[in-house]
Amino acid sequence: MRLNAVSGEYVYSLVDENLEEVVGNYSRKTLTISIAESCTGGYVSHLITSVPGSSEYFLGSIIPYAYEIKMRQLGVKPETLETYGAVSEPTIIEMANLVRAKFNTDIGVAPAVLQDLEEQR
Repeated sequence: MRLNAVSGEYVYSLVDENLEEVVGNYSRKTLTISIAESCTGGYVSHLITSVPGSSEYFLGSIIPYAYEIKMRQLGVKPETLETYGAVSEPTIIEMANLVRAKFNTDIGVAPAVLQDLEEQR
């Protein structure tokens, strides 16, 4: 049985690479990335920028930790936060789309604590 058949979406590399190196290897090929980090507090951005040459594909990030900053600086709708909370699939998707638009990148990322998202399903 192939590893991908068992683990599917959870495998990001079949060789000894960190996630930030994998992001760089794929992104350098033409994609740009921006990140809206909340609960990760800038850590994912730190990891990506620790890879030499990351400025070729990583344009920046915003860390809207508080609800007010999520709404004012990023543009998350108050009703999204009121209805679903900060750590919810709808909010995370909205944040990823908003950061992608704000930074005009190909990919917008909004890391979340997966445990909390799993509880909602």
